[in-house]
Amino acid sequence: MNIRSLLALWSNRRWLPKRDGATAGSSSKDTPLQDFLEKYASDGFKRELDFDEAVWRSLPAFVTAIGLLAALLAYEFIHLATADWRNLTNLLGLGLTVCGALSTLAALWHLRFAIKTRRHRYPADEQIVRVVALGRLDELVKHGLTPEEAEAQALTETRKNYLDDIAAAASHNHGLNAAKLVARTKSARWLIIAAAFTLIAGSVTVFLQTPLAGANSDERHNESAPSASAATPAAATAAAAALGGKGRNDPAEVPVD
Repeated sequence: MNIRSLLALWSNRRWLPKRDGATAGSSSKDTPLQDFLEKYASDGFKRELDFDEAVWRSLPAFVTAIGLLAALLAYEFIHLATADWRNLTNLLGLGLTVCGALSTLAALWHLRFAIKTRRHRYPADEQIVRVVALGRLDELVKHGLTPEEAEAQALTETRKNYLDDIAAAASHNHGLNAAKLVARTKSARWLIIAAAFTLIAGSVTVFLQTPLAGANSDERHNESAPSASAATPAAATAAAAALGGKGRNDPAEVPVD
């Protein structure tokens, strides 16, 4: 804020209390209620600032989860690209993978609203508060109050204005942070749904389509069994041919009594 705006703010002092004697006498006394309200409003304002920072601190976790899901979904799409579409299991895996991708996009969409830049409200600038408070002090002294009375009333008025300002800022920021909380919760919910779809799709497209080690050995055994059985009659025929007629009783070789 420049000097011209500061002077305009000071020249338009409608926010200050009335300057009559009754108001001066009553507002110069601080009460425990005012102390409590100041502390309550200040704590609420700090709490809303901490919540806004917590949203940004949780952003790396969301980005990591979304990146991991994107890598898994890309692997599943590549695996399904060369799959046999006549198999119903592959079609089921494709449907689950598409659902996981759509859920991830929904999580990104809601995360966009959680990190969207919003115009938070803050109390008045310290320089403005100092100039207005000292100007009010000089004005009260010119109106005939003693320096002690003028300082007490200027302090009370400044504290009241600070209370109104910080309470309005805390209430405004609370509304913005409530919208951020809703968007972050929806994003986390969609991330959980996307993770469930992705894991189920991975189980269907990868594990169910990959034969087990025992199944591979059985298939190799079954493939080799026909060749062995086919080779057995050939070996028997070759052995019989090698023996020739040695197994038969030849009349020429039969001894004559």
